[in-house]
Amino acid sequence: MIVHIGYQKTGTTFLQNAIFKNLEGVQYYEYGHCRKIFLPFVKSTTLEFDKKKYVSLLDQSDKALYSYEGLVGSLGVGTYNTEIAYRLKDVGFKKVMITIRRQTSMLESVYKQYIHDGGVLKPHKYFAEDSLFFKWSFLDYYSLIMHYVDLFGRKNVLINLQEDLLRNAENVITQIVEFTNAGSINESDEQSKNVSLTTASVQVMRILNHMTYNFYRPSHLITRKISSEKVRGVLEVTLDPVVRKLGSGKKRVIPKKYIDKANQLYKKNNALLDKEFELGMEAYNYY
Repeated sequence: MIVHIGYQKTGTTFLQNAIFKNLEGVQYYEYGHCRKIFLPFVKSTTLEFDKKKYVSLLDQSDKALYSYEGLVGSLGVGTYNTEIAYRLKDVGFKKVMITIRRQTSMLESVYKQYIHDGGVLKPHKYFAEDSLFFKWSFLDYYSLIMHYVDLFGRKNVLINLQEDLLRNAENVITQIVEFTNAGSINESDEQSKNVSLTTASVQVMRILNHMTYNFYRPSHLITRKISSEKVRGVLEVTLDPVVRKLGSGKKRVIPKKYIDKANQLYKKNNALLDKEFELGMEAYNYY
């Protein structure tokens, strides 16, 4: 069995819809099926985890491929991330694919997703050292990847860069075909990707999240008819087009000091990861 574990916000939707499902000779299980299995898989406590249950739910063949980005742990925090690796090994997985993205870019996407889900904290509180919603260790790729290498072996762990997926997709596809032992890949015109809100919409949504039903405020006192998800939908078709037309759509929501912190914090381990896997990370300013 082969599993793609994430990270979130690294082109997972494109991988799942355009690449994985078109690998010839590989049995890819689509997102809905994977979510049904792996959501409780990652959320179970150590005492709750039932190995036999998951062994029976999974296709144990060598050509079975699963993909669920939450297997790196909860977005922004990485809850159970190292324990999940042991669980994957215990239930029979033999190979692991991991996709990463430059941390300075990930900060923006992770914070925006937090707001999309209903969060209300400003960046300085969200990225604080005592934050319950973000841990800086979550984006330490080297430590988690080497944990997988120790468990599965170097040749059984494939690392791809999101930046390569954007600029050199053919090379990424070739690596995946070889890693999964697929015969080839069928042609696909799939171009789907998730489009995030503009900075202006994120700032508006953060305020409105105080009054809407969402992941962080599942109160029965708040009508479910006014959800953060619906507010996002409205902003996508009203405010976002105006902001983009004015040329302000790419304005950063994260203060520069957090970008600088990420550059310093992950520089050493990114270099070590690049040396280990020869990924060409320096060309994309990972260090």
